[in-house]
Amino acid sequence: MLVPTHVNLRYFFYPIGNTPAVNLLREFNPKDREGVRILSLACGDPRNILFSLWSEAAYDDTCKFEFTTCDLEPAVLARNTLLFTFILEKLSGGDLPNNIDEQPCILWNLFYHLFIPLKHLAVLQDHASRLVQCSESIETWSSSSYGKLIKFLSGGTLAELRKFWSMYANTKDFSQKEAQAFETLNRKAVGATFSQKFAPKEGSATFFGHGFRSTGAHGMPATLAMSDAFEKYWKSGVIAGNRKDIASLGSDQKGHANPMFAFSSAPTGEFAVHYGSDPLLGFHLAEVFDRGEPGSDKVDELTKVAKSQFKNWCFSFAKYLHNDAIKIIMHCGEAINLCYELQSYQPGCRSLSKLTRLYNGPWKAGALTLTEPEGISLGEMFDVVDTSNLNDHVGILNILPAAALVLRHDACSVLYTESLLLAAEDTSKSLGALMFSDISVASLILGIAPVGHLLGTTTDSVGAEVISAWMMGNTPGQQRQLRMRIPWKWAQLGDRRTSGYDKNTHSTSGSIGVDSKELAEYFFGLYLKMFAFEDLSSMMSLMKRQIVTPLAGDLRFYSRMSLVALLRLAKNRVATDWGSCIDSLLEMIGNDHSLIVGSNSLQELYMHLHLSNLWENPSLKQNPKMLMTQFGRTRSTNGETGLLQHLDVPPLVHVALVVPRSKLGVFSDESLDSIGTPALHIAVAQEGLFENSFFAFDCFFGRLKHGSGAEGLSSVEEDTEGWRGQGDLIATCPVPAFMLLTGPRKGIRVALVVNTAPSTVQFSQKLGIRMRVYECGLDDEKHLHILRKAPGSSQNKQQPVQKTEARSTPEDQRSFPFVSLNHDGTLKSISIHAEFSKDSDECRLLKEGVSVTASQLSPCTMNLQIGKRSHHLVYPYPIDGSCCKTKIARKQSWVEVAVPISPALMRGGFDYDPFPVVMQSSKPVAWSLGRTNINQQPLISTSNDFGWLQPYLGLTVSQSERSAQQARSITGGKVTGLVDLKESITLLFLSFVGQNPGDMGKKFKSFTLAKNKNSDTLLFANSMRHDRDTGSILLDCFVVPLTEPRIDKVLSHMQKLVQTERNMGLNIGEEESVLWKQLLPALVERCRFSWEHKETCEYMSKNRIPLSTAHGEMPICTCGEGKDTNDFPAEFKGFAKLATRIAIAPLSAVPYVESMIPRDLPEGLFPKISSQLETLESRTGQDSADNAGKVACSHCGTVKEGLKVCARCEGARYCNHACQKAAWKAHKKECRK
Repeated sequence: MLVPTHVNLRYFFYPIGNTPAVNLLREFNPKDREGVRILSLACGDPRNILFSLWSEAAYDDTCKFEFTTCDLEPAVLARNTLLFTFILEKLSGGDLPNNIDEQPCILWNLFYHLFIPLKHLAVLQDHASRLVQCSESIETWSSSSYGKLIKFLSGGTLAELRKFWSMYANTKDFSQKEAQAFETLNRKAVGATFSQKFAPKEGSATFFGHGFRSTGAHGMPATLAMSDAFEKYWKSGVIAGNRKDIASLGSDQKGHANPMFAFSSAPTGEFAVHYGSDPLLGFHLAEVFDRGEPGSDKVDELTKVAKSQFKNWCFSFAKYLHNDAIKIIMHCGEAINLCYELQSYQPGCRSLSKLTRLYNGPWKAGALTLTEPEGISLGEMFDVVDTSNLNDHVGILNILPAAALVLRHDACSVLYTESLLLAAEDTSKSLGALMFSDISVASLILGIAPVGHLLGTTTDSVGAEVISAWMMGNTPGQQRQLRMRIPWKWAQLGDRRTSGYDKNTHSTSGSIGVDSKELAEYFFGLYLKMFAFEDLSSMMSLMKRQIVTPLAGDLRFYSRMSLVALLRLAKNRVATDWGSCIDSLLEMIGNDHSLIVGSNSLQELYMHLHLSNLWENPSLKQNPKMLMTQFGRTRSTNGETGLLQHLDVPPLVHVALVVPRSKLGVFSDESLDSIGTPALHIAVAQEGLFENSFFAFDCFFGRLKHGSGAEGLSSVEEDTEGWRGQGDLIATCPVPAFMLLTGPRKGIRVALVVNTAPSTVQFSQKLGIRMRVYECGLDDEKHLHILRKAPGSSQNKQQPVQKTEARSTPEDQRSFPFVSLNHDGTLKSISIHAEFSKDSDECRLLKEGVSVTASQLSPCTMNLQIGKRSHHLVYPYPIDGSCCKTKIARKQSWVEVAVPISPALMRGGFDYDPFPVVMQSSKPVAWSLGRTNINQQPLISTSNDFGWLQPYLGLTVSQSERSAQQARSITGGKVTGLVDLKESITLLFLSFVGQNPGDMGKKFKSFTLAKNKNSDTLLFANSMRHDRDTGSILLDCFVVPLTEPRIDKVLSHMQKLVQTERNMGLNIGEEESVLWKQLLPALVERCRFSWEHKETCEYMSKNRIPLSTAHGEMPICTCGEGKDTNDFPAEFKGFAKLATRIAIAPLSAVPYVESMIPRDLPEGLFPKISSQLETLESRTGQDSADNAGKVACSHCGTVKEGLKVCARCEGARYCNHACQKAAWKAHKKECRK
């Protein structure tokens, strides 16, 4: 098992999600695709599937959706299957119940309530009974009415789920005594779960920050009501403790314990629902807080909105079922293992050895064997891979190598990672801290990159998340949270010239070449950081910091096999002399003296490098009985028993240590809260000579049953009761046989050991300093077994003979973009070696001595100009072409162009296209802004109180942007075009709802964007809405680009528009003007759901997106003009025929790219928007160039020199005392000394 093995007796069951549902199709447009494949790892409840399909609303399309879902907890999948089949049975098909509108309410109660009415319990029992009847085997399931919708990757998964359906159904047969005991036990457990964690101390707040992620733009202020609802849920067992649902429980208002919460895989068999579970958390509830005080009683509204969303999702799912558009494939097992098994089905993909994933999951003896369901291809890659928050449980460096290689190489294919735990005190360093290396270099090796790291902007609402992390910063020892949901994409394909848009440039696979020595140094640096906790010199300082500020990186997720997995991934993508690279890496590791205990893991590293075809381990190529080791020749085994006595002992054997159950009392006899979740490993030692540690191992409860003959094979009779059963614990892993043959037989000891860590020191009191749970020697054949194959392994053949893979030569490396690395593991440059054939024009021109130049065309593309011949060089990552270096070999006919990279915040790169629109199936798609179906987003009434809006918008800027704004306000300095763009978007939102500080109460519906007092873009705002998926807000707008011929068509309407008081002019500079032109195509595409591009689309005929960034020219195509204009503002209807719908969203900085808030929160957290009034043409009547060095009056907006400063806050500026007095009523709320 690649992931660590933990004793997890303090088990938590997550039956319902604890974060808002996400749209898995947000980055991917399924239109024009026959099928979309989505892999959901650690899938949890089905909210993401339901919400994604509802958001898409593609009921009439021919697209089919295939969801492959994986979870380690069978109870989660059992619940999900029950929900899906309930919808299939009750809401879809021909024979529907008369009370169809009541069915979602019944399903809600079954899925979300801790206690349910008796009649609903009967519904659950009956439906579970039908599932049990249909699940006797894969064959009976496939032939049932459910088999077309839901399929399983193995019979073992179906059997696991059937156990839980049986438990649900069997509650119907409880005797009165059994039923009473069941009720009493569960009620007591519910009460204890809540009171132990949340019993408030007198005078203190109870649940800080609960539910803010579900309240969208309202954020933290809404958590008072959310906390109140949370408390009432746990006290009553129904959502928010609402009166109607409580009354439905019966006359005693208690109802019956819900079996779907009572049963899970908890090792102790007890109620294990996580104490933070709350039905509200999975929904989008911002609209509830649009009216009234955020902290007021919202129980009924919260209940209504959550249930309404669930009902809509269910009926939407039923429509897809009616069209036979959905297949759901389920797998119960460990997610990382599943990914590597799926890799093995990919043609040409070189995965880890099968020996690394023999078993289905931790503490399970079932073999990982997949069965391809009918109509499903396991070798087909996925368009979307979602990994939930596996980061927090197994580590991102275990996830990415496993999941990246099953992601389709397509411009819009996306892999999501998510973490909830803070990884660094400075949020901008969080991702780097998780990756243990330079993000750009890691991305080049992985092939996929975090989109925010490339672009530096996001439409996600992240401000409240950052504030929450900051507010928790003063609590020593408390693990803080910072939710980072990161889309990873193929960086190169975000450039239209490589994504199939530019017909003259073809995308490459993204493979790279790297010098073997430099690559070895990079991985050695990674190795030192991954296992830094083994460095005794820094251990004390590390432990002190952990006590005060525990971080996600402190969790020890990685074994040496994790490093091997990263190397294995790299070998799939990187051309180098791999033999030399691994030799150099191993030499550096061998010579390292900082990781004192690292030598104990060398044999595990050598073994897995060999098994994964990365390095030939000599000790695994020879007969172990003839081997000379550093401790001498292996011993003669004459007279010994077992496998080791045979002449044909394989170089690799499996140890199986049987740990008596009595020895496990060190865990099971202690209180669950005191033992934590200690990690384990297997140690193989020869007393006085060596001790080798194996952290990648498997264990399960049961009994070994030996086969006959000399094969050394053993089957397992598993004790499925686990920690509650009677069977002993079997711990097993592969080891080199020579270890067991080195030194005296009696000196060999094999042990199960608790990993040494600050959290496990208490075990040393019982286990001693060596932390051995149990150990024995080779002579104890009852407890130690040496086997040819892993216990119960389905492998009936020896591991295939290692096939030597071709070693890349320097010439091979230069056929790919070549990456040069610095000694510290950062990237120096990427070069492309363009070699021309002897009969080519380029060869002739080079020899003639023509000029050779290189210039950047797009984020990842350089134009190499040889005389009049152009040649496009496509790099695998965004670059800065302004600093290129060119080598020319005229006689040898080659040119090499080296460039530095350009991630976000650096010159070049996606500055050329900051809001990319790429081609997917020959249709434009916004690559980074995410798609949103405007009509399904909740309206925000403009009559509401918008006191929350300005602070919310103020949290979208980074700390550096905020500083630039403040400096400009004081000194009149300049800011970047992006800051100007963000400010203009902020003004659009504020002005639409009457919150513009310069015109408080005046609501604008039309806006003109003008450069040098010349308008070429009109915006018409129809409504403001919540954007459920991003947790942000959006303006539902229409854009009318103006050119001279188009102005003639609306000239009379233009004259009226200029005269209306509801029109605002925004004076923008050159840089911002270009950004608007680049942004508009993406704003169109992100909300394009009701129309398609024409065959005559200008994007295709002109081969450009945007069509132009020049003033007075069209940036967008005309395909969307006049479409979807039913809600076009009536007073401006004369413009509707030229209008295209867009969804404008606040553009936020990315917290893992740049700091968004300082450690000490300043009083000026929410910058005054009034200082931005200098951009308002309607107020200044001046061009922004005329105003350089000047600032605007915070009241009237007049731009001039010599304004008076507010003496109290030293921020606001005024023309005179009259302006200051007039502004005081609004200004005093934010004025601070």
